[in-house]
Amino acid sequence: MTLLEKLKIINIKDRGNLKSEYVILKVLEDTNLQHYGIVDATYTPDGHLSNLHQHFFKFYHYVVAKGDYIHLYTKDGNDEIFNNRAKTTTHCFYWDLDVSVWNNEGDVAVLLGIEGWSEFVVKPNKK
Repeated sequence: MTLLEKLKIINIKDRGNLKSEYVILKVLEDTNLQHYGIVDATYTPDGHLSNLHQHFFKFYHYVVAKGDYIHLYTKDGNDEIFNNRAKTTTHCFYWDLDVSVWNNEGDVAVLLGIEGWSEFVVKPNKK
């Protein structure tokens, strides 16, 4: 099973309202969220996903169970969990941004399955 078969974006609530905007994901199989990120993107005029990404959120090491839900709020806050009406758990995460992410018609929420990465830290140029 691939990473993207374990988690799915199902909705964006209160789009354009920083105080209450959030992405809803459904957990389809037990998984560790450290392998996922969400990107705010758009489509090109010819209908392809653009390379212009406005915001990126990378989840940290956190295990969720099949049937659970994830709410990713744009605003700042403290991560929390609660039991929901479906009798599963909802896990709330906060992006800690001060602007709405899903504020334009045509915005696209892209879920990324991340197997791994490498990093290179850019250092200041010597004068």
